Amino acid sequence: FAIIEELTVSFERGLTVLTGETGAGKSIIIDAISLLVGGRGSSEFVRYGETKAELEGLFLLESGHPVFEVCHEQGIDVSDDMIVL
Repeated sequence: FAIIEELTVSFERGLTVLTGETGAGKSIIIDAISLLVGGRGSSEFVRYGETKAELEGLFLLESGHPVFEVCHEQGIDVSDDMIVL
């Protein structure tokens, strides 16, 4: 994705702050997370020299999280280790 080949970010409960110098890639991380949660993509996200970009995200949610109700309303059966493509 863009210039980042591989990255692992763990967001813990509470406030998470992304900091760094200009050009460090903060916006790229935000763009990638946006895509993972349903945002719109762009050909600009594909690394130079590659034909496509691939993103994978693992989201661990506590029971009772509002997303479970949304899935239920949409007819999506939610289970542990669920993969959404």
